[in-house]
Amino acid sequence: MPEQPPAHSLTVVRKCAIFASFIMATATDQERPKVRVPPSWIALVALVGAGVLGAVYWLGPTWMQVNESLDGAVHERAVVEEPSVTVPEAMFPARRSVAPGQAPGTRELSANPAVAMAQLKDARLTATLSLLQMWGFLRSATVEKLAGRDPARLITQSGLQSARLPVDWDLLARLDYPCLLDWKETADDFRHAVVLVGLSAMEAVILDPLVGRRVVSRPDLLQHVDGDALILWKGLPGIRVPLRVRKGKDSVVAALQQSLQAQGLMGGPVTGTYDSHTRAAVIRLQSEYGLKATGVFGVRSYMVLSKRVLGAKAPSLKSSL
Repeated sequence: MPEQPPAHSLTVVRKCAIFASFIMATATDQERPKVRVPPSWIALVALVGAGVLGAVYWLGPTWMQVNESLDGAVHERAVVEEPSVTVPEAMFPARRSVAPGQAPGTRELSANPAVAMAQLKDARLTATLSLLQMWGFLRSATVEKLAGRDPARLITQSGLQSARLPVDWDLLARLDYPCLLDWKETADDFRHAVVLVGLSAMEAVILDPLVGRRVVSRPDLLQHVDGDALILWKGLPGIRVPLRVRKGKDSVVAALQQSLQAQGLMGGPVTGTYDSHTRAAVIRLQSEYGLKATGVFGVRSYMVLSKRVLGAKAPSLKSSL
């Protein structure tokens, strides 16, 4: 049997091995520089992590819906949804509205408020287009080609003047211009745009986009027309209203005087100042058309002067009777 080493020798060897391991570990720690993380960095990392987790929590359902939409999972649901248009239900009564004196069978508004609102917008566009075509504009255009266009913008682009006047049938007859009116079958019915194209002492001719051509007696007009009349007329070179009378010469006043002279209404010279000769000529013009003789050149005076200058080139309420 081999001889065993003494116990104290093993103890010394173990102690030397432990001491060597300690020396090596100490040397390794000295070679690695210790990095100290500031507390602010730790807080920043914690905040960023919390933000990421929150975003995942809140945006997760939305992202799933986006993925479903991209994959076509909700296309059928989008098709059956109603249009997001809010329309007062009182504007579209359930009963049928027909033209006065005509049998039912006219165009009806849809029971869907959104579709009915679109029909009323088309009616205003149709009425505006009809009025512009009487002036020679957009002759080849159709409502389908102009779908979605703003009627007011079409009027502006035409270069015509426009003004709203109270509905006074005698005044409209004297001005003698076709115009847009707001029409209602009854007091609680919807309102849509029509065109007044003819007017006499007994009756009026209306172009109604929802019905067609209709003839209404003068007394019945008061029951159906609501609001003001929108009149279009052609401006004259250099003249605009409201006319601001200034001291000294004014080019607008000079243009007005030239037009009044050309119509045989003014005998004085063109001075560019709103003098007594100009005022007298305006009064003569107003009296000729049954307007209030104030001597002030305003919108109504401008309308009748333009009508006098253009003559048969301007549309008339008498041509459709």
